[in-house]
Amino acid sequence: MLASRRPNFKETQVEAFEKGTDYIFFQGPKPATGYQPDLPSFFSLDNFADLEISPAQIAVTVTGLGTAGIVALTLLEVPLPGLTA
Repeated sequence: MLASRRPNFKETQVEAFEKGTDYIFFQGPKPATGYQPDLPSFFSLDNFADLEISPAQIAVTVTGLGTAGIVALTLLEVPLPGLTA
């Protein structure tokens, strides 16, 4: 039983992966399909051409920024106007 669990050093890990008997744990820094010439750059104007912002998104953003500001002021122990301890 122990002999069947030993690695087979006669085949590469890629060959074993392609046969379905092993997996690739560490892959390269990017997949082979990482570059797609038909897609625009992430920060280009083409990528944001059909951008739509709803009122709900604005409300959630304002609420999140306000909450983050209150948490920051609390952590920095800045006294808030109108509140006394």
